[in-house]
Amino acid sequence: MSGLISGTGAKSKIRIVNTVRAEDGCEGYDYYFSAEKPDTVLLVEKWASAKQQEVHLQTAHMVVLMKIKGKYISGTSVEKTVL
Repeated sequence: MSGLISGTGAKSKIRIVNTVRAEDGCEGYDYYFSAEKPDTVLLVEKWASAKQQEVHLQTAHMVVLMKIKGKYISGTSVEKTVL
């Protein structure tokens, strides 16, 4: 789970959701916007394996997303659960 504190460009991140969901090993990839804190976004993702998530992070669309994140996201917190 990642909590993101966004600037005005956060919604541009949402456009890649369907691309990510189609990746091998992706079992869930969902963004949630906070009703109480409009600049806070929660990303919940689930992968079949850690290796598949590592591959996901190297895809072209994620490289672009990381650049967008660097420009518009003011803070990130990550909580990782391995089942």
